[in-house]
Amino acid sequence: MRSVILDKWAKGDTATKHNVYFGTSWSDVNSASDPNTSPGKGRQDANSFNPGTLEWGKTYYWKINEVNCTIVYNGDIWSFTTDFWPDVYTAGYGAFIIELRLDRIVVRK
Repeated sequence: MRSVILDKWAKGDTATKHNVYFGTSWSDVNSASDPNTSPGKGRQDANSFNPGTLEWGKTYYWKINEVNCTIVYNGDIWSFTTDFWPDVYTAGYGAFIIELRLDRIVVRK
């Protein structure tokens, strides 16, 4: 398991709040409109979000809809995939974990 923070997206000039959607289904995140119903994660004041502990080898989708008073501007859907278990180096006497590859989160639009 891995913990990450979706840290510091750039907010629009007039945005006062952000509706955050986060999950493992592109379809669910794409069709979501209520920030208080899954995959909604609430209406946020801040421009960052901590989704908590994530599973290895899974793709996650997220979008941020910006809110200005009563107008909601739909954001793009982004995705990232957590890497599988750490790389393994094999040398004559068996397998040894030599590094934990936590730097392999790939963000795709």
